[in-house]
Amino acid sequence: MRKRYVLVTLCLLSLIVAAVAYAVRVDGRVVDQNGAPQSEVKVELFGSQHYSAWTDASGNFSLAEVKEGTYKAKVNGKTYDVKVDGSGMHPNPLVVN
Repeated sequence: MRKRYVLVTLCLLSLIVAAVAYAVRVDGRVVDQNGAPQSEVKVELFGSQHYSAWTDASGNFSLAEVKEGTYKAKVNGKTYDVKVDGSGMHPNPLVVN
């Protein structure tokens, strides 16, 4: 009986660890076509979840606990296809007009 409880506990812990492992921090940047940073711009990711952040004075933004996958990124009314994986968001930086 004790082995059964240990086995169930280990299975539940592995599911929790797996769920956490697929969420990553995304650090990104928004620049114009000349590479100049775009400040105070709202960045939104739409997909299985919705995430949003504002860029700072250097055009940088950060999103916590983003699930890996493909998203539509909306910046200044334009939509981009992006991918989030263990190494971050691609493409990065996002270039806006």
